[in-house]
Amino acid sequence: MEKISLEDLVVRLGQATVARALGVKPASIAKAIRTRRNIVVTVAEDGSFEAQETRPFPSQEYVSLPSLSNDTDGSKSPLDGDFQQPKGCHLP
Repeated sequence: MEKISLEDLVVRLGQATVARALGVKPASIAKAIRTRRNIVVTVAEDGSFEAQETRPFPSQEYVSLPSLSNDTDGSKSPLDGDFQQPKGCHLP
């Protein structure tokens, strides 16, 4: 049994081969690598592949709030403009 990063496995075998082995589209592999997801693939003795992603807990993605401006007259607030809630969060 061998553990290898998704990116290293793609370098070794190619994106299309890894995608087929994991049952996903090549575009999914490309996006996972591009966004630097922490995915480790286990290659079993029989040649099968299993991938697992490690993410921080909690892993909810947040949309950033507007940054504080350098306005000295106090006319700008960090909440002025478009406030965006965290993804999947519904406030009353």
